[in-house]
Amino acid sequence: MDDPIISQAIQIGIKFGIEAYKNERNANLKNKKILICKSDAEDRFGSGVLKNLEKRKLIYPYQFGIEEVMDEEGEPIKKAKGYIYYKLSDLIEAIEKGNILKCLQNRK
Repeated sequence: MDDPIISQAIQIGIKFGIEAYKNERNANLKNKKILICKSDAEDRFGSGVLKNLEKRKLIYPYQFGIEEVMDEEGEPIKKAKGYIYYKLSDLIEAIEKGNILKCLQNRK
């Protein structure tokens, strides 16, 4: 039995959920300064998605902090230190532009 009140509540909930997603997406696209670390990006979008977007050169990781260290021969080399970050707006745009669902489907 379909209760009309429950059906209406579900439709309203879906409508508000989609609106909330669109508002958050648009806010994240407008603010180009939001960075998220790699582990958070993997939790949100999946590690396979990030690897695929990087491989296709749709996103680029950022790493802050450089330290100068010596290699075995005593030559100075510059090494990145710290966490890897991604711009949230770049991730959202790359997922939409890269048609990630189609791309992941082709891998299987």
